[in-house]
Amino acid sequence: NLLIFFMGGGACWDITNCAYNHTYSEQLIESNLLLGLGATGFLEGQGVGGIMDTTEPSNPFKDWTIVWIPYCTADLGMGQKDNTYPDEDYGTAYPGGVTIRHRGLVNVKMVLKWLENNITTPPDKLFVTGSIAGSYAAILNYPRIREIFPSPTKGYMLGDAGEGVAGTSGGKSFFETVEDLWGVVLPNQIPNFITKPKLSDYSDYKSVFYEISSYYSGDKFA
Repeated sequence: NLLIFFMGGGACWDITNCAYNHTYSEQLIESNLLLGLGATGFLEGQGVGGIMDTTEPSNPFKDWTIVWIPYCTADLGMGQKDNTYPDEDYGTAYPGGVTIRHRGLVNVKMVLKWLENNITTPPDKLFVTGSIAGSYAAILNYPRIREIFPSPTKGYMLGDAGEGVAGTSGGKSFFETVEDLWGVVLPNQIPNFITKPKLSDYSDYKSVFYEISSYYSGDKFA
């Protein structure tokens, strides 16, 4: 059985949340340190062990193969370009703007190549999950993962704490705002994504989730 976990860590799409008040992690050291401690039971009782704690007898995933996908690209695991955000509103701290390397999808594809090369026996069960930003990465990359491990492997996808409230910016929806900034490309394993390939072709996150979950109707999604 195989568990794939997408690490969380915010996102950004303007100078305010890319530089001044960002929610994303710029480095992986702390997160990977916590992963190591959590996986060996050292964080038990602090609320950050969970399914990564393979020493916990009640953990249903303790005997599974676990692949952890780190994240520091501020693009919900969907980006494949660099973007410079100008500091037009403030103009003091970042006079040349701030460049964010939105390469989440590039990194995910490297992990997918690793999976192809190293997990050569199809798992009985595949559980794809992620937290916060990682929950978006989990559903949006699920078709790419499912292509590597098709039926009869049983598929499950759980997005944890990802569905937030997204308004508009400059008259654009959230999807319209980020797709060009990040270079978003929807997975072409879904037929409807071939005919309507842009993120902004869909009104909201629920619509994208529905397209993917409907295509894999034999899998379980939450």
